[in-house]
Amino acid sequence: MKGGIFSRAQFSNLGDYNSTDPFIKRFHAINKDIRTRTYGNFPPLRGNYEDWKSFIEDAVAEDAKASFELIEANQILAAWETALGIGKVSSFPISISASITDICNARCNFCAYLPERVSNQKLSFDQFQKANWLKFCRAFRPNGGGLGEPFAHPKILEILEQLRETAPYLSLGSVTNGSIMRPEVADIVAQYFSYLYVSVNAARKETYEWTMAPLKWERFVDNMDRLNDLKQRHGRERPWLRAGYVVHSGNLDELPELPALLRRFGFKDLNVNPMVPPPQYGRNQLLTEEASIFKIPHRADYVFRQLEQECAIHGIALSKALPSLKKLLGAAEGDRVCPQQNNPSIVATDREYHITPSSYKVPGMLSNTPKSLVITNRLSKKPIDKKVNTANAALRASKPKIRPAMVSMPQATGLNLAKVVVSNSDLEAMAETGDGVSYSYEWSVFENQNLIPICWAPWRALKIDIFERTQVCCNFFRKLPKFKWTNAKDFHSEKNMWNHPYMQHLRETMGTPEEVPFCTLCKSTDKRHLKNDKEKRSIMLKSQKKYYEIVAKVSGVELCGKLDSVKSPLPDWSIKSSLPDQRPISPYTKGIDYYRYSVFQHGFHNIGKVLMLARVPAVWAPFLAEVNESVHILSPRRGQCVIAEDVLKAFQFSNYKFTRLEQQLLVAAPSKLELYDAVWLDGLIFEAFIRDEVLLWVRKMLKNGGRLRVIGAPGIGKVAESILSNPESSSGKLETLRAGIQFSGKGSYFTQDGVLGALKKYNLALDRLMPPSGSRIVLADGVKGTEKLSETELIKKLELFVSGGELSPQKYLAGMDRTVSFAALAV
Repeated sequence: MKGGIFSRAQFSNLGDYNSTDPFIKRFHAINKDIRTRTYGNFPPLRGNYEDWKSFIEDAVAEDAKASFELIEANQILAAWETALGIGKVSSFPISISASITDICNARCNFCAYLPERVSNQKLSFDQFQKANWLKFCRAFRPNGGGLGEPFAHPKILEILEQLRETAPYLSLGSVTNGSIMRPEVADIVAQYFSYLYVSVNAARKETYEWTMAPLKWERFVDNMDRLNDLKQRHGRERPWLRAGYVVHSGNLDELPELPALLRRFGFKDLNVNPMVPPPQYGRNQLLTEEASIFKIPHRADYVFRQLEQECAIHGIALSKALPSLKKLLGAAEGDRVCPQQNNPSIVATDREYHITPSSYKVPGMLSNTPKSLVITNRLSKKPIDKKVNTANAALRASKPKIRPAMVSMPQATGLNLAKVVVSNSDLEAMAETGDGVSYSYEWSVFENQNLIPICWAPWRALKIDIFERTQVCCNFFRKLPKFKWTNAKDFHSEKNMWNHPYMQHLRETMGTPEEVPFCTLCKSTDKRHLKNDKEKRSIMLKSQKKYYEIVAKVSGVELCGKLDSVKSPLPDWSIKSSLPDQRPISPYTKGIDYYRYSVFQHGFHNIGKVLMLARVPAVWAPFLAEVNESVHILSPRRGQCVIAEDVLKAFQFSNYKFTRLEQQLLVAAPSKLELYDAVWLDGLIFEAFIRDEVLLWVRKMLKNGGRLRVIGAPGIGKVAESILSNPESSSGKLETLRAGIQFSGKGSYFTQDGVLGALKKYNLALDRLMPPSGSRIVLADGVKGTEKLSETELIKKLELFVSGGELSPQKYLAGMDRTVSFAALAV
C-alpha cells in the first residue's frame, strides 16, 4: 500500500454503511443500544458482550481485512470485558508500546542511559511480519515510553512499510530526538504518524550540542523543517508535535526563546520537566543536583512566567502546569512536597459519590460498591456531619488554607484508606508548613470524573521492552510474563502474556479484596514520592510472590523437599552442621520468596538437569533442587560442601549429588560427564580458576540452547579495591588491570561492556532478556565521591598510590562495579 493518508485523528465517521465488506456490515448491525455512558473510565458499552466477542473471534479466524470498524469493535469488546471482570479475554490490547531498539545516538548530560550496557538489542523485522493482530489495535508506539532512538533501527523504513501494509489505520506515535530522520522515513512519518514527542532540550545551538552531544543542531533543525514541509505538502495537521524540555540551570534562561522556534517547526505544545539528577556512573560530565532548578527557585519562577507569556503569543500550549514559586521553594527547603506533582486535583469530596445511574445494574463483582465516601477529619478521625461538609465546601470555594482530609474507602473497592489532598491550596499551605501529604494521582482521576475506582489498564495497555519484558502501566513492576511476538490466532494462548494465568488473576480480582497488592497501592498512595519507596518495594514483592505462586501452579512442577516446613522467617532458621566443631549454621539473609523468585526470574525453574559451580553452594542449592529434575554441585571448598549437604538433608532433598571441583577436572574429557540443561555459576570461581578453562568447560557441559547464569563475577572495582587494601602485594593485580578484560587467567575481571566479547569465543551468546548488571562500590563513610575516571586514568592513580606518590584514590571508585552478573545461552 503506497502513498496516501492512512491514519485519522478521530473515529467520528466509521466506514461506509453501504460497504460490501461483511465485517463492516456486521459491525454496524450490532453497534447500537448504548447501555451506559458513565460506567468506569472506558467507552460506552454498546450492543452486547456476546455479539462483540463473536465478532472479534470470527474476524481473527477469517483474517478480516483491516478497517476502522475492527479497531472500534475491539475497543468496545475490551470495555465489556473490563465491566464484567473477565480474566481470559478475547480482545486485543488497545494501546501497544514496544521498544524496537535500545540504541540511542545521543548522550544527554542529564541521562545516565548507556545502550552499550545492554549490547544494542533490536526487534527483528521477522517479528513484525507475524504481528497481523496490530490491525485490531488503536495505537502503536515504537519506543513510546522506553529508552533508545526508534529511528536508529537499521530496518526502520521496512518496519514502517510493513506496519502500513498490515495495519493501515493504526495510530502511530513515538518519542524521538529527531536527529536521524532520513528523508524517506520522514515522508512516511508525515503521512502515517499521529504524533511525535520530540526531545528538544535547548533553544540555542551551543546549548543543544552541549546538552545532547554528539547531536548537531543544524541537522535537527533541517529534519524538523523537512517534516513540517512534508506535512503541508500532504495537507496534514498530523503528526501532532509535542516538544519535551528537561530544564536545568544550563538551559533555563533560553526557555522563553523556545516557543518562537517551536512555532516555526509546527509544534503544538510543550512539556517542561525539571531535571532529576542522574546516577553518577557510566560516564563523565553528567549533571548533578547542583544543576537542578530547585536550587534556584526565584530565577526559575521568573523564567517560567516569561515562558508562559511567550507560549501565549506563539500559540504553544503548555501540556502541564509549571511549578509555582512556592512549590519550588517548598522542594528546595527539604522536599516538603514532591516537585513532580505540579497540578494536583481536588480529590476529597463532600458531595454524594454517584457511581452509576440507579437504573443501571453494576455487573458482577462491582454490585456491592458503595455510593458514597466517608469523609473523616484527619486529626480526630471522626465523621464530618452534613453541616460541616457544607461549610467546608464554602471554604474551599474561597480557597482557604485548610487541613487535608482522609478518605476512607471500603475494602470492596480495593482501598483501605486513601490519603489524599483536599485542594490545590492545601498543597501550597503544606509547602510552607512542612505538613506531610501522600495521595494517589490515579485515585484523583477516578474521583474527578465521578467513576468507579476500577483501572482498565490490564484490558487495554501493553508495554513491551526490548527484552520482551512486559508491563500494563508505567509504574507496574517488570515481572510479568514474557511477550512472544506471534500472529493473531496464537495471540490469546495462555502461554503468551496477554492471557497468561497471572494476567487472568490480575483482571478477575481488580477492585476486590483479592486484587494484586500493587493495584491497591496505586489507588491509595503516591507511588512516586520517595517517602513511600519502602512501602512500594514491599508491595511489589507481595505482588511478585503471587506471580510466582501462579506460575509454579500452572507449570506442573511438584516442589521437591520441605522448604515450606520452615515456620519462622528463613533468616532466623538454623541447624547444627556436620563440621568437626558442629557449629550451628544460618546461611540465609532473605525470605523464601526472594530465593524462589530469583530462580524463576533467571530461567532456572523447571529447566531439567542443573550443574552448579560454586564456592558457597548452600544458599541456592535447595531452591534449584526443589523445581528441577536434579542438581549436581561442584565446589572447591570441602567445608562448604558439607554445609550445603546439611541444608539439603534438613529439607529432605534427594535429587542432588556433590563433586569436589579440582583444577584437573576442568580439563577432563567432557565425555566422562553428562550434559546439562543449565549451569548456575558463582562468580567467585573466577578468583581461584582460570577464566578460559572455566568458560570453555562450562560450554562443553551445556546442551545446545542451554542456559548459563553467572552471579557476582569480579568487576574492575573489586580488583581496584583489593589493591587499595593491600598495596604491598598488588603488582600482579595491577598487571591484571593493565591487561584489561582480555586477561583471562586467575583473578581476571569483567566489565558490563566487555561481557559480550568475553563470551563469543566460547560459543556463548549474551541472553538479551537479562543484560549484564553490576553491584557497584559504595564508598566508606566520610569519603566523598568524585566523577568516574576511565580505566586507564584509574590505573595511573593506583600505580602512583602503590609507589607512594598519591593519597588513597578510593574516592574514584564511586559507581564502579564490584561484581558483574550476566546470563548467556549455549549456541
